[in-house]
Amino acid sequence: GREQQELTSEALEVWADCHSALGRMKADEVAKAKEALERMREEERDKVPGFGIMFSVDEVGWLTPLSHPLSPDIEENSNHAIRYLIRSLQNCNHAGRRFDVMSKLAASYTSLGEHYTLTGRFTRAHQHYRQGIQLFESIGDRPATASLSLRLAQLFASRASSAVCHSGLSPEQSSDLAKALPILEGALADLSAARGDGRGAGARAWGKAARVAEVELGGVLMALGVGL
Repeated sequence: GREQQELTSEALEVWADCHSALGRMKADEVAKAKEALERMREEERDKVPGFGIMFSVDEVGWLTPLSHPLSPDIEENSNHAIRYLIRSLQNCNHAGRRFDVMSKLAASYTSLGEHYTLTGRFTRAHQHYRQGIQLFESIGDRPATASLSLRLAQLFASRASSAVCHSGLSPEQSSDLAKALPILEGALADLSAARGDGRGAGARAWGKAARVAEVELGGVLMALGVGL
């Protein structure tokens, strides 16, 4: 029923939080965390059957706690967190919690994309952001879609600016900037709309992102020789 779905969603969110935390830990800290989680599993198995430590395959599919080795690897933990959050969202019926889960999912997507970028994997970062944009478009989260679109545009713009060219723009640089331009324009429009619709901290966050998009857009236009 709906109550069991919500319990499943809450438990999956907890495990996503665990993996997000593991990605920020050192190897020895992860080993201690694994011991603590295994103790918790043993203690809670009989006490609180609905807590989510032991779910059936029908409830969570292939996602079962401690079904994979715990590690401090950022990429591995981010991917686990994203998978758990997607399943949590699928089982969530509470509007307030859906917003929280979607926010965590967007943060996880952004964090992993930044990791790919910092480690020099442009193609992987590009694919990752594209996948995230499609996901958030499918669930109707325009601000998250715009935020990831901004990251994707920055990816193209940064590659163009980092390339060495002694006489004007190379064809590759022009191509990257041309790809970044419409993405930035769309992201700016959506972020500005989110800023107008939001309140408090949310509105301030989208306003800050919109200003970043404005600066990035100005830089791309200048580089392309538009509006000089």
